[in-house]
Amino acid sequence: MTTREKVIKLIRHEHSLRPKAELFDYYKLFYQGAFGPGHMVNDLESAKQFLMHELLSMQGEPSQEDLPMIEDIGWRGKYSRVNLHAITNGNIELDAFLHAFVESANVPPPVELIHWRKMWTEISTILYSEHRELQFFEEQAREIEEAFELENPLFHHSRTYRKLYHPHYRVLHADYLIPLQKEFI
Repeated sequence: MTTREKVIKLIRHEHSLRPKAELFDYYKLFYQGAFGPGHMVNDLESAKQFLMHELLSMQGEPSQEDLPMIEDIGWRGKYSRVNLHAITNGNIELDAFLHAFVESANVPPPVELIHWRKMWTEISTILYSEHRELQFFEEQAREIEEAFELENPLFHHSRTYRKLYHPHYRVLHADYLIPLQKEFI
């Protein structure tokens, strides 16, 4: 499968699960698929504290049973988003998950940041051709371009995405995800 085909497949998959996703959300998806979770981890203890805080914040939210617990986002690397409900529902043990997350953060990304801007331009062109109806496309595209100029191309999910989809996940590399998946069997 070509890179373009992988990009289109991931766009369509995301749209089928989260049709109100905005450009920032797609940007985050593709960024994570290229770079993994390295930007989120300083050390094991802070990663654990942040994860525990998020797990507590999930109480009272929808269970997300209708969503996949693991979503392949590896259009460029070998990364997946793992829904934190896999921990709260007992499918994955917390310490094993945390270990996999920290190890995933140490995997060198398969793409250099310097090349990311060009790749994103190509992805956003494909995205626009697939979903011209995306809200705030031009405004968010300008903000992303400004972030590249400031050499800080990281974004959070859009307010709409957070409100509608309650995203709680971590990005894991396949090498560390495979042992966790055995726990699902």
